Amino acid sequence: MEKSKAYWAALLLHPAYKKRWIELYLGQQQQNTILCTFKTFYLEKYSDLESRPTELTTIQQPKESQGFLIEDDFYAPQQPSTALSEVDDYFKDLPLPCTDPIAWWAEREIKYPRLSRMAFDILTIPAMSSEPERVFSRGGLVISSQRHSINAKTLEMLLCLQHWLKDETG
Repeated sequence: MEKSKAYWAALLLHPAYKKRWIELYLGQQQQNTILCTFKTFYLEKYSDLESRPTELTTIQQPKESQGFLIEDDFYAPQQPSTALSEVDDYFKDLPLPCTDPIAWWAEREIKYPRLSRMAFDILTIPAMSSEPERVFSRGGLVISSQRHSINAKTLEMLLCLQHWLKDETG
């Protein structure tokens, strides 16, 4: 059963699932493929985004040494986390019950600046690429007065075939 990259990314970015679902239900090879694809996509599309400075990076350096036995660079701002370390840090935490993943990511936007951007992009994709009315209308064209007792499963197969044939010729 082949799923799209967006499907796996949405599953991994949902704080209630993270890697736990694929660890429980998929083989090791599939897990590795999914995680590798996820990290590759993340690095290609989101690693170059600017990360917001966190509280740790805005520490002020003292004007001059105050006679402490501390190196001059002790008060230097810490380097922001690398793009891939955001993913690793996110996966270290256990999955938590969550009913609103968008709100969860909004609360953690400072901690995971690039990953939260990816989560907003992926988790806000509409569930269907076409309007339900259009799909329903096509179903009405398939079911005529002569075929009004057609099975729901057969109707679904006919609509899928019609869509696939249209895509091949279009």
